[in-house]
Amino acid sequence: MADWEAYGAEWDKVKENQEGAYDNTRGEHVVNFSHCTLRNAGFQDLNMGGAILDGACLQGAEFRSANLSRASLRHAKLGGTDDCAGEGKAQFYKSTLIDADFAEVDVGGANFDCTNLSGAKFEKAINVDTASFKKACTDGRTTFPASFTNAFPSCTPKQPSCD
Repeated sequence: MADWEAYGAEWDKVKENQEGAYDNTRGEHVVNFSHCTLRNAGFQDLNMGGAILDGACLQGAEFRSANLSRASLRHAKLGGTDDCAGEGKAQFYKSTLIDADFAEVDVGGANFDCTNLSGAKFEKAINVDTASFKKACTDGRTTFPASFTNAFPSCTPKQPSCD
């Protein structure tokens, strides 16, 4: 369930609260898989806005066409590490990752093709240059490491077609 759905009618009040009510109560209203092992899990076509996946083992997890807007994946393991071993990396093909946070995540080998990366935070991600971003789109708020110089089309007025 996405954060805006969990909050219901209160969503407009919560997201505009200057005191940080969203950050302070977020865990009460969204899926929280922090530090869970989710190898080869299927999350296709799900609304998981605001999800907390910090430190989770996501080796082989499939997020095809999932909405992970505002998701926190800080320190998540997408596969290929000693503590999250297995074949294949997490895949985000055709996902919506608006304002998602990938700080300290080794994204090398992950598939972000045809993904909306508007406002996503990759500036502290690792191996960004070896991830796949074919036909992904961004906006002026998306951040990458300074060494990553790929150009992306704008997500507005609409995301590029991948079909």
